[in-house]
Amino acid sequence: MYTITSDATLRIFFPVIDAPDFLQLHASVDLYSSLPFSLTEQLGSTSSVFWLDRKTVETVITHILANPLLTDDARTRRIREIKEESWDLFMRILSDGSVIVTAVAVSDPLPHSTSIVIEL
Repeated sequence: MYTITSDATLRIFFPVIDAPDFLQLHASVDLYSSLPFSLTEQLGSTSSVFWLDRKTVETVITHILANPLLTDDARTRRIREIKEESWDLFMRILSDGSVIVTAVAVSDPLPHSTSIVIEL
């Protein structure tokens, strides 16, 4: 289950293994977990966060990975990992128009996320 609060903090909850009727916090992603504090002060503290549809993202990633000119580097391996392990992707839009894409692995017992800052 995903929740987004009024300050654009994304929280991911999973059922407890021994008590599936109860949820526990798996991960929490806010603006400050995506950028250094000094940068967030410059950009302002307002942002919006959105979940990216997994099927659409998988179609795009499959197309990217089909490129024969793609080199096998750390970025390519991370993209393959996101696809193979079905990570969830979230897009955060900052007040200056910058975009941050955060990938969250939801299959591991411990939360694992990585952020990519995209300037538009």
